[in-house]
Amino acid sequence: MKKPHCQSSSLSRVAQIGFGLLVTSILWPHNASAIHPLWIADTLEVVRVEDMSMAVDSSGNLHIAYVNRDTGNPHYGKYIPGGSWTSEPISLSMPGIQTSTAIGPSGQPIVAFHSNDSLIVARRSVGGAWSIEVADPHKLCGGGNTAVAVDDTGGVHVLYHVNCSHYRYVWEEGGAWNTYTTLAGMAWEGADLKINPSGDAVMAWSPAVGIIGDYIGRLSLFTRAGSSWVVEIVDTSRAQSDLFFDYDSAGLPRILDNGFSFWGAQSCDHLGYREYDGVSWSYSGLSTICINDLGLGGYRDAKGIDIATDGTPHTLSVRFQDGSHVEYKVRRPGGWTSETVVSGVRSELPFVLGDQDIPYIVYAPTGQTPGLILAFRDSLLATTLPKPIDRDFVLLTHPNPLSTGSMLITIPDSRVSGGVTVSVYDVRGRLVRVLASRDSRARTLSWAGRGDKGNPLPSGPYFVRAVSGDRTFTRKIALVR
Repeated sequence: MKKPHCQSSSLSRVAQIGFGLLVTSILWPHNASAIHPLWIADTLEVVRVEDMSMAVDSSGNLHIAYVNRDTGNPHYGKYIPGGSWTSEPISLSMPGIQTSTAIGPSGQPIVAFHSNDSLIVARRSVGGAWSIEVADPHKLCGGGNTAVAVDDTGGVHVLYHVNCSHYRYVWEEGGAWNTYTTLAGMAWEGADLKINPSGDAVMAWSPAVGIIGDYIGRLSLFTRAGSSWVVEIVDTSRAQSDLFFDYDSAGLPRILDNGFSFWGAQSCDHLGYREYDGVSWSYSGLSTICINDLGLGGYRDAKGIDIATDGTPHTLSVRFQDGSHVEYKVRRPGGWTSETVVSGVRSELPFVLGDQDIPYIVYAPTGQTPGLILAFRDSLLATTLPKPIDRDFVLLTHPNPLSTGSMLITIPDSRVSGGVTVSVYDVRGRLVRVLASRDSRARTLSWAGRGDKGNPLPSGPYFVRAVSGDRTFTRKIALVR
């Protein structure tokens, strides 16, 4: 590929470190009273964090980067669904802010972050060592996004906000880091970077002033084509304060954006979804919220979009109105649905679809409360057994987690009058053991951590579900070997 107008700098190898301090833990249920009943939250680590990012590999494993708020150092962790969480520092010798995570062709994580007024790219080898490189010696502006993407050859591409004056595109080619220097001028916070199905870097953003040509306040896609950029104007009605985009299985782009407008003494945020059908763009308004000059009302940020294998768009945003409220919106056959997942969390909210298109969110509590928390939508609760959840139907489990012996599962007689079915499912919603059939009158059952064939099950989270007539209760349990 020919280089566009750029400046090239030799690759600077800063450090080689190994695992450092390795943390391995079994996941514990997160005690969040505000969590939506169809979502499950686990505390990965009891640590104060910020600037989280997340990516999923082809096996469905989650790779999460974050900054420890107490030490300022960047960290990395890997979550295997149904298994354990392992984390380690990327570097103990340098601070880090605003991480972005991607997966290379070999399945290894690549993390971009900023440290000491430079853009850093860190790669983890198969053996567990981190190589850390200065990709671009320019100061980050804290008000914009950092986005990293990896092409099929393993080349790394980064888009980030520089000196609060412009976005800068940095890419790796020929053993050197190159920068695209003509993106001069201020931009709003909204920007994202992806590699399209043809292998080209694509930027989506809404420039403010002084950008290439006359694209001020216009939502546009910039596609790198050889030594130049092809620009497609998507929308001219309003500037976008933040946006994210993705491609569907047909290679067509979908965008989640948050446009803003001013009406007298108030400003309004307009969350919207756009998709391209190969000929033209269509727009669906998802929600609008306004705030006046007295601070009454609220505002909203877009946080992510991912497209399921069947083409269904899944989106995440956060509404700030009497606190923060994380909202998950999906376009179903009957229209858009919305769920408030959790409230009272920090605004950094990485979002991806994992294996079987299960949505995952990483968040942290507000204030000084520690906690790196992973939440996912429980496909078992939502689809496998779509019965209403009866919060008065109490299901008791002890000990929980189970390490040795058997867990006693008790259903109080006062809550159930007829037969009951009690089953155990794994974290992916697969039935692993039936403890009682629907005609059973048993009120106390035991489970020794084995499947229906008597096979010992691996450590991890499980769900025990009791169904009696039209009443259903699911309780999360943990098995620790």
